Amino acid sequence: MSVDGHEVRLVQRGIDRPPTAAALSGSVAVERHRTAISRSGLSAPMQALARWGFLDGAPTVLDYGCGRGDDVRALAAAGLRAVGWDPHFAPDAPREPSEVVNLGFVLNVIDDLEERNATLRAAFGLAKCVLSVAVMTVRKGSGSDHADGLLTTRGTFQKYFGQTELRAYVAEVLGREPVTVGPGLVFVFRSDEEEQSFLARRQRRATLAANDRFEMPLPPASARAGRSSAYARHQDLLDAFWSAALELGRLPEADEFGRADELSAGLG
Repeated sequence: MSVDGHEVRLVQRGIDRPPTAAALSGSVAVERHRTAISRSGLSAPMQALARWGFLDGAPTVLDYGCGRGDDVRALAAAGLRAVGWDPHFAPDAPREPSEVVNLGFVLNVIDDLEERNATLRAAFGLAKCVLSVAVMTVRKGSGSDHADGLLTTRGTFQKYFGQTELRAYVAEVLGREPVTVGPGLVFVFRSDEEEQSFLARRQRRATLAANDRFEMPLPPASARAGRSSAYARHQDLLDAFWSAALELGRLPEADEFGRADELSAGLG
């Protein structure tokens, strides 16, 4: 799939082709293409890239493992130059060096470790500025053990990463330390200069947010007492939320905090 202005071109192969050898483990066929979902808006990693300004100024964007191409179409609607490649849905699309490369929820569906490593290296090799890597972190549904993850009843594979595990894995394979942006989401920068520029931007946001927080007028003493009681009841949850905010340099979105539902239920 490729986009030039608002033109989208998709080259697609039949979905009934046999799985490749790399998708086989023993006698188990893993149907990776069945994990591709349709979206009505930008995916979480693309939203993160947009929030941090990496989609400003019409950069070149490569969605590496674009699935059905919803992100590429959304970027095209915004006037960006975007290309989407996928081994199943758009295998003949070009894979060219781009300023921004997104590897969103791809690594977690590859059951072969060597191929997973090669995919990560290939995506980073095409990133001129930044590579966004997103994986699944919260186990959803059930399945049987397969390789280092689970084989679902739909014949798909899922590898669930811990946050520390993801950072260590990316650093080991690429030889560069990633920057955590949210749960299951890291940025890897081509150069130290690009990384430091991002970290400085994030620190400025955190400082502005802190200044706004402390400039707010204090509520009456009775209200503060009630808040102290609420904090005591939910201290672990609130501390986790604050840690996520410090790590991101801003308050996390609902999909960036793994205990968002618990927070909403406990505090409204």
